[in-house]
Amino acid sequence: MASETRSFLLLCAHCFFAFAALGTYFPYFALFLREHVGLTSSQIGVVIAISPLVGLLAQPTWGHIADRTGSRVRVLVVLCIGATGGFAALARAQGMAATVTATFALSLFLAPLFPLSTSVMFAALPSPSLFGRVRVWGTIGYLVTVVGAPRVLELLRVPVPHMFYVASGCCLVAGALAALLPARAGLRAQAQSGDLRALLSEGPFVRVLVFTAGIQLCLHGPMQLFPLYVRSRGGTMTDLSNLWICMLLLEAPLIFGSSKLFATFGVARMMLIASAGGGVRWLVCSLVPALSGVYAVQALHALVVTGLSVGTALYVEQIVPERLRSTAQSTVVMVGSSVGGVLSSTIGGVVVDRFGVDTLFMIGGAGALLFTWAGRELLSAAGPLRARDPAT
Repeated sequence: MASETRSFLLLCAHCFFAFAALGTYFPYFALFLREHVGLTSSQIGVVIAISPLVGLLAQPTWGHIADRTGSRVRVLVVLCIGATGGFAALARAQGMAATVTATFALSLFLAPLFPLSTSVMFAALPSPSLFGRVRVWGTIGYLVTVVGAPRVLELLRVPVPHMFYVASGCCLVAGALAALLPARAGLRAQAQSGDLRALLSEGPFVRVLVFTAGIQLCLHGPMQLFPLYVRSRGGTMTDLSNLWICMLLLEAPLIFGSSKLFATFGVARMMLIASAGGGVRWLVCSLVPALSGVYAVQALHALVVTGLSVGTALYVEQIVPERLRSTAQSTVVMVGSSVGGVLSSTIGGVVVDRFGVDTLFMIGGAGALLFTWAGRELLSAAGPLRARDPAT
């Protein structure tokens, strides 16, 4: 019992600092590229696509290494240390070439960090139902830095790139906390030769990959380019921070109580509800002319994160054997964020340059609603994989 409590507390703290690092980076990266590097919307779309593009190789590779070696915690620590260096390099980068190089280096470690962290959580926790209670600390960490970072920068009058030093420190702490996790059987389970090929031939897993790629194609680009939307409505960096507060305030209680939500509605249905909510959110943003009119609808972000990020992780956990947990979680994130994300960010930047930001958000919203309808068949057809581990 003491070991389980220790694991739970360490995972909560690890999640807090890992997502705190993301909160100083993700919401403001597009603005950093526009206003400090001087890129066009198309160029921003290309740079933002670097992370998911690198993730095409990095996420399944690191996940497969973790499963084949059974050293999931050690691999997670390595990723945290690598992300620490990547953020520090990005803080020092000047000019387009240096920024692209630093973004590439950071993505090698940051892109696979979160799916591997998810797999470690499922392996270290005594029950998947506790996942939401750990993951909620990621939302809290993200909220703290989203709210605090721009205000601290303004108060101390330090350059915006210094936010990346904060992210670097958070990743270092997250890695140190992960290294303290006690040993547990699920953390040491090893995959065998041929397991990956068998996983990719299973219909239920393939269908969830298709759903994830399709919905991220619709939702990812507008999310990445959301700072440009805020600027188009005359918003400031503080306005962007305030909008993120609206996104995250409901996210914490939803994720904390997600086990009851998924038990009531089912994992697949919650994923579909979330994808529809994301579509409605972007459609409303495209139609409302004033920034003040979109604050309330940002609360749908909490539904999207709970239903898609947490829901997809739970869905994958239900249909794969534990020896392939890291590979499966990394692969589904790779297909969604990398395949769907690369296309969505790249196409999104071009659409903004040629047709305006409102067109991108309208296309993304309508596409998400259409894909939600198609996704009913993809997810309802899924069942447990045949080759489950005896202990799971």
